Amino acid sequence: MTTALMLLALSAHAAPVDAYDLHGHAVSLAGAPTLLVFWSMDCGSCAADLARLERVDVRLIAVNTDPLEARARLLPWLAAHGLHVDVVADTTGDLRSRFAVSGPVGAVATTSTGEVAWRSQDLDVDARLVAKDAVAKADTER
Repeated sequence: MTTALMLLALSAHAAPVDAYDLHGHAVSLAGAPTLLVFWSMDCGSCAADLARLERVDVRLIAVNTDPLEARARLLPWLAAHGLHVDVVADTTGDLRSRFAVSGPVGAVATTSTGEVAWRSQDLDVDARLVAKDAVAKADTER
């Protein structure tokens, strides 16, 4: 399920993520280029997409967009699919709103200073390489 790729050149600074992973640890964008991947357990291709994205050489935070009642299934779902990604649960949609991700699936790449370098409304794996290049370019221009 791949939609048309949307690239937006943005210079807005993204505030640190005020969120916690599934183990209760605080998550922040500060300090390293980061790829935020918004996904749902109901997305047919998300498990395969996340498995491919784990191999991209950039910090990855998988932002789960399922409702709160589905949260108890997240760790078993990740284990069943052999995924070892850092996951944040966005049960309220706050992170999707903050990063202008319109649906349950999408991606945002940030630079090491937290600036949004790239945005997509899909999880096209080739697009992740574009994201990595955008982050690297933005960081070297500073």
